[in-house]
Amino acid sequence: VPIRPNTWARFYELGTNRPLYFTSSYELVYTDHDLPTHYSFQGSYGVASMIRDYQEARRAGLEEMRARRARPMTPEQKAARRRALEPRVAAAIAALDEDGRWLRNGRIECSIFVTNMTTLSEYLELAG
Repeated sequence: VPIRPNTWARFYELGTNRPLYFTSSYELVYTDHDLPTHYSFQGSYGVASMIRDYQEARRAGLEEMRARRARPMTPEQKAARRRALEPRVAAAIAALDEDGRWLRNGRIECSIFVTNMTTLSEYLELAG
């Protein structure tokens, strides 16, 4: 149950699908007021891509979808994908601080780390 376009709550009440939150004093509530700032309560969380994957599996069939995803890329496709990743790789490298960390507001955020490491890993895999 999205709360806005491409935005879902992190937690929902079972049986009602009402978004659940907790306040900065850790009281369980149904409103998104007075939320702690150290935790993500709303976001895209990859739900839209999961919905697309589900719809693709329903349309093409799960086995066909798996087979399509298992097909290896051609050398031309790999080169094109590698070129497409180059700006993101450069941005990730440029964003490292002097200690080799990706920081936002003075702290390491898991989502930034995962995004950048995924980009770098894919690029290195494609580069062979």
